[in-house]
Amino acid sequence: MKNLIVAAFVVCALIVSGAAFAEMLSGKIAATDAEKNSVSITKTNGENVDVLVKSGASFSGVTSFDQLKEGQDVTVEAEQDAATGAWNATYVEVSAPAEEAAPEAAPAQ
Repeated sequence: MKNLIVAAFVVCALIVSGAAFAEMLSGKIAATDAEKNSVSITKTNGENVDVLVKSGASFSGVTSFDQLKEGQDVTVEAEQDAATGAWNATYVEVSAPAEEAAPEAAPAQ
C-alpha cells in the first residue's frame, strides 16, 4: 500500500511540474536575433521554430552564437517549456550547407 501511495505521488508530481524532455530539432537557420539570443529554424517539413539559445549552451561546428548564420544546417537539443511553449536549446551543432561542405578541386595542371 505504501508503494502505491509513493507511486501515485510521483506520477502527480510529474504531471504538475510539466516535465520537459529534450528533443533534437534540425533544419536550416532562417534568422538569428542577437538581442534575444534566439535562432529561427526552418525544419525539413517547412515548419519554422524559434529557439532561445541558453547561456552556457554547448556548440559544435561553431564556437559561439555570434557565428550562427542564415542558411547554415543546424541541429539543436532543446526542451519545450510546458507553460509557455518556448524552445530552449542547451546544445547547437552546425554543419556547412551542402554547397560549402566540399570545395571543388583545383583543375589538374
